[in-house]
Formats: sequence, C-alpha cells, structure tokens
Amino acid sequence: MKFGQIAATRTDLLPKTITDELSKLHADVERVRGDEVEAVLEQELGEPVGQVFDEFDFDPLGAASIAQTHRATLHDGRPVVVKVQRPGMEDVVRRDGAVLAFAARVLERRVEAARRVGARELADELTHNLNAELDFEREASAGVRLRANRDGDRGVGVPAVHPTLSTGRMLVMDEVKGQPVTDAAAEAGVVERTELAQRLLSSFLGQILQDGFYHADPHPGNVLLDADGNLWLLDFGAVGRLDPVTLEALQGIALGFSMGDGSVTARAVRHLAGDDHSDMRLLERDLSLLLGETQGAGMSPALLRGVLDVMERHGLRPPSTLLLLSRTLLTLEGTLKVLDPTFDLPARAAELVVRDGLGDLGEPDEILRRELFRALPALRTLPEHAETLAGQLRTGRLLVRSERYGGADRRVVDGWIDRLLVAAAGGIGALTSGIVLVAAGLTTDKDVRQALWILGFAGLTATAVLLLRTVAQSLHGQSLRGD
Repeated sequence: MKFGQIAATRTDLLPKTITDELSKLHADVERVRGDEVEAVLEQELGEPVGQVFDEFDFDPLGAASIAQTHRATLHDGRPVVVKVQRPGMEDVVRRDGAVLAFAARVLERRVEAARRVGARELADELTHNLNAELDFEREASAGVRLRANRDGDRGVGVPAVHPTLSTGRMLVMDEVKGQPVTDAAAEAGVVERTELAQRLLSSFLGQILQDGFYHADPHPGNVLLDADGNLWLLDFGAVGRLDPVTLEALQGIALGFSMGDGSVTARAVRHLAGDDHSDMRLLERDLSLLLGETQGAGMSPALLRGVLDVMERHGLRPPSTLLLLSRTLLTLEGTLKVLDPTFDLPARAAELVVRDGLGDLGEPDEILRRELFRALPALRTLPEHAETLAGQLRTGRLLVRSERYGGADRRVVDGWIDRLLVAAAGGIGALTSGIVLVAAGLTTDKDVRQALWILGFAGLTATAVLLLRTVAQSLHGQSLRGD
C-alpha cells in the first residue's frame, strides 16, 4: 500500500488510468466499523468516549493503511480530528516484516545487486519505520516538533497536536478545514498552483537542510489546501532524522550542486561516507560529470540517485538515513507535480538553496569553532600520546612497522602465492607419481607391481587435476583483467 501511494503521484511515469486508481490508497481504503473504533477508543482512554469528547462522529473522514480519522468536538467547543489505529495492526506489521526479511535474505543470496544495496538492511529499516508509525505518542511528539520548527514558513503549516489526549493508538489534533490537493474542490484556490508548489518545496528544504527533521511521507493525501490558499501537512507517523554529520554533508552537497562546483560536492560526499582513503580526483571527476548531467540541480531525487550511484562505484557506503531521504524526495516530487504539472523540482531547489542560504555552513568563525570542538577529544589526548612516544624512544622500545602489501594488493599477492604453492605441490606430486610408475615397471612381483600401478596413476590423476585447476584460475583472472 505504501508503494502504491508513491506510485499514484508519478503521473509522469504511469498512465492516468492507473494513477487514478492508485490515488484511492491515499485516503479511500476499507473502513473500520464504528463499534470497533469505539472499542479501541475506550481501551485507550480508559473511560467512555463521551467523557472526553462532547461529540464524536463514528463515520470516518478517511481511511489509510494504518489508521483512519474521525471528526470530534472537545468539551470546550474546539473541533478536532481523531486518528484511530486499525485493530490488529501490530500483528499485520509483524507478519509483513517477517515476509520482507525472508525475501531480503533470499535476494541477497541470489542477486548481486541486492547484496550491493544491502537488501536486508533496507527491509529492517522499513520494518523499523512501520513499527515506529504504530506509536501515536511518538507521532504526537513529532507533530509538536515539526510545528515549532516550521512556525515561520509562508503558506505551509502543521496542525496543533494535543499530546495530553493522545495515546499509543489514538492521536488528537486541531481540525483543518481543507481538501487534499488531489481533489477537484481544491483547484479553486486564491494562490497560484506554481506558488503553492514552491512554498511546499521551500518548507521541505528547510526541514531537511536546516532542521534535520522532516516529514517523510508527503504524498498528496497528507497535504491539505484550505480556502485561504494555505497548505497543511498531516500524518507525522513517518519522519526522517538526520544526524549532524549527515546534515552538514547534505548541506555541502546541495551547495556544491547549486554552485556547480564538483570539488565542494566531492568533499561533502567523502564527509558523508566517513571515508578518507578514496581517490579525491576520481570522485571529483565523476561528481562533476553528474553535475553536468543534472544541470546544477538542487536537492532532488535525480541528484540523490546520482550521488548514490557514484558512491557505489567508489565503494563508499551511504548512511541508511540517505535512503529514506531519497524515498521522501521521490514522493515529494510526485506531490509537487500534482500541484503544478510543469513544476521543475531540480531547478527550483537549486534557486531556493542559494536564495534562502540553505547550504550555508555558517560564518568563518562559526566553522572554526565547530571544527575546534570536533577535534577537542583528540587534542586533549595529544600530550599523553607524545609523552608515551618519547618514553618508548628513550628506552629503545619504539618500533616502526610497515606493510608492503595491504587491502586489494594483499589479496592479489596471496592469490598468486596460493597458486604457486598448488602448482609446486602438483609438480612434485606428478614427479613422485612418475617415479612410482617407473618402479612398478621394474619390479617382478605381480602384487607389488599392481599396487604401485594403482598408487602411481591415482597420484598422477590428482596432481593433473590440481595443475589444470591452477591453469584455469590463471586464465580466468587474465580474462577479467582484459575485460
């Protein structure tokens, strides 16, 4: 269902007849009966529904994969929307998670591409995210944080959440009068659709590059448009978090692509992967080629896909948070296309990154202070290390070791040594078998001669197999190097 929600936004890739049907997955799936909803509410509240809500409409506003929403009124007259989790969702997620884990293990054993991308890690991350979406108290906390972070966004808001009324399977938030951006009723707005798309993109770039905390499921069913032309983000069950290192690296990547500077982008990519050994010149060359292909794109699915491909070619492993961000941007691009089919996400993202300073790493003194704090643990232990080295040097116990071959070079040398040893063993075995056969021809005892014949030919066969195997491995290696 999650995959179908993303596919429904890709009108640029799929026929309209298919996307129209898939769009029903945003808010038009099977409803839960009213008596089942009431049972969940009373179990979560610990008291009758009427004790908490003045009015409660058991006819749902909409239903999605994990929960459905209902209108209600608090005793102070405030209209709210109550999100109620479907009964038995824990068992469904546990079952589907087991199936995903099994399928991922099979794929990694049989498909090289699945091993490269880490299919098992992806399946584990997806299951973890789904389990996190089942905790509505966590979702309430995410909604409060998103609202506080993006309080200053123009034309984009987050409804107020009531944490004291929310529980693990029930979420209460202020009602927003609006329509999903896919509805025909949302077409007649007071703000142009291009401006709406730009406001939404600006908010998400701020969430990603400034806050490091973003709404990770921005499909059209989770974006409402009210009568005043304001966009509202709903459903905070799926959120993305970026650690400071990843956030700083993403800012550098966005800035490098916006400036058209492959060197800045390459340094940011190495920082993202935590790698100091890859060839900087080759990495910069490949990223510069990607920059030319994407034409200076800002934060977009095409950019992240390209960066991930370059990292894979250079043996750099991206953090798992980057994969979730890539999926989020893919969903966001589809929603922006719904708002404005002509919207150019890469070009607009590049403009906004420069205009709003989203790729700015800070003032020089701030950067210096941050780097100094980062190096502080190493600087504190530097005198101790220097004293240890000086003591070893005075007592003559300081040893310096160097390894001539390491990494891939060592594997190559070890492989050739193994082949030489096998060839030597095979040659000695063949020579020994020949001597045994000569001895068999010279002996006059019939029984001894027969035993020597068997022993000699058996040894000759075994050594011939070893030698042929060594030759085959050498030819295979030459073929691969030639390719």
